Amino acid sequence: MKRFLSILALGLVFLSSCLSELQGDRDEVSGPSNIVLKISTKAQTKGGASDGDVMSNLHIWLVYNNSVERYMSQKDSACTISGSTATATFNDVPRGACTIYLVANLPEGNPLPETYAVGKSINEGFLKYVLPEVVNYEPPFGASTPGMPLSTSVSLSVGAGTNRVSAELVRTCAKLSITVRNNTTNNTIILKDLIFTNKNPNVGYLFEQSDYSIPGTASFGPFMSITHSSGETVSDVIPQGGERTYIKQYMYETATNGAADLGFEIVGGLFPKGTESAQLKTHELVGDNPVSSINNLGPNEYYLIKNSVSDYFLYYDSVNKQLKAKEIALSSLLEMNDNDLKPYKWNISTDGTRISEIVDASNSINISTTGAISLTKGGTVKSAGYSTKGGFRFYNGAKRVYYTLQVTEKGEVRTYESKRTIAN
Repeated sequence: MKRFLSILALGLVFLSSCLSELQGDRDEVSGPSNIVLKISTKAQTKGGASDGDVMSNLHIWLVYNNSVERYMSQKDSACTISGSTATATFNDVPRGACTIYLVANLPEGNPLPETYAVGKSINEGFLKYVLPEVVNYEPPFGASTPGMPLSTSVSLSVGAGTNRVSAELVRTCAKLSITVRNNTTNNTIILKDLIFTNKNPNVGYLFEQSDYSIPGTASFGPFMSITHSSGETVSDVIPQGGERTYIKQYMYETATNGAADLGFEIVGGLFPKGTESAQLKTHELVGDNPVSSINNLGPNEYYLIKNSVSDYFLYYDSVNKQLKAKEIALSSLLEMNDNDLKPYKWNISTDGTRISEIVDASNSINISTTGAISLTKGGTVKSAGYSTKGGFRFYNGAKRVYYTLQVTEKGEVRTYESKRTIAN
């Protein structure tokens, strides 16, 4: 009999413990119901909250059955904010299911506190409140209100005694920052373009939506970017071991899988260490044919010819008198001294009819009527241009086909033949 009573006593203790856990964290089990909120901003970095996470004001709505039971702000004695943390207490509140909505850093005069005062109903106008358009890449409310708009909501079941609740405010928009670092060993980086696709929504919701949707009124525009035009001299360089932040802006949620649609383009070049500026020159491809002509080539410029995917560069083997390709990283190629780099340099005539080895400008690439490749003195072709397969095309006028010189992904130097479909 004693053994049976002991087991029964243990069972009652276990059941009592389970009921306590289901009711939540409370200091008392009888008397009036109170809610004590411990509020913080969601940690963004290991170093703690940044300026955007600091609360300059705080607004709290206690809602039962979609009706506002209580409203509180930092102006009330029961609500205290300190930097990125705050506390608030609601005394003598009804028991049962409720939701608490919290918003920080609303500008002075915002209509939400008055529109959704005590006794008013919470509707889509509140739950899908649209924040203003981001202008000049500043926070949604500009410099008028310190800190970034922050929000969250917490649902709980209020019981007797003190109900302790923790709430983490989250940012309503993100801060996008792009920094380029030069990790090369002996080069300077100069950028021409750094561009995102036009997928930046101009407005967003105050509260995060469960389906990550964005306002139907949102339009998509460009992100902050840098671009330089042909002929412009760029002195904005990143020295070896240095870094530079090019984009720093605020952006709203980009919708479900929105980040997957973002495109990123960066165009620039590696230059010898110590380079202080570079003049940009664009060589345009013109024409609608599969192979286009080269325009705007400089007579004193040289070019590196490589496979479009792999790092195989065309060079002239002066010992064996052959055109070859060698796999070498571009950064390593640019670190070569002038003499070692010469076999890789090619000059293209302004009319596009001659590609010459820089060591001896009288030696030009020639492709015969049978497609044989050679380097001949004074050899010319009728026309030359880029091909869609990553090589240069040549047409010597002898028959209605043209040959394209190609450096393959495996480092082979070869030609391929195509029927000529454009006029002589």
